[in-house]
Amino acid sequence: SIELGADTLLVDEDTCATNFMVRDNKMMELVASDKEPITPFVRVIRSLYESQGVSSVLVIGGLGDYFDVADHVLLMDSYGCQDVTAHAKEIVARSGSDSAKLQ
Repeated sequence: SIELGADTLLVDEDTCATNFMVRDNKMMELVASDKEPITPFVRVIRSLYESQGVSSVLVIGGLGDYFDVADHVLLMDSYGCQDVTAHAKEIVARSGSDSAKLQ
């Protein structure tokens, strides 16, 4: 879709392959990055925006690794939407950022 000019990607975590979305530290230690043919989206999402102007909207229910690279984090609760970006960034600050590992 990017090759056809799309400037926004819509991604639903539940319908994506796990290894497309993220690769945990244990797997990165076991399988060298040059042996893994799939680059997880979490590693390229920020550069995709910065270099090509492609925004991404993700529906996530289980991958807090994306808090590090998110500009906005919205929480759906009882059919209402809340901006929880500040809280998500606090969680990243407390638990330590994985951004260095994502580069």
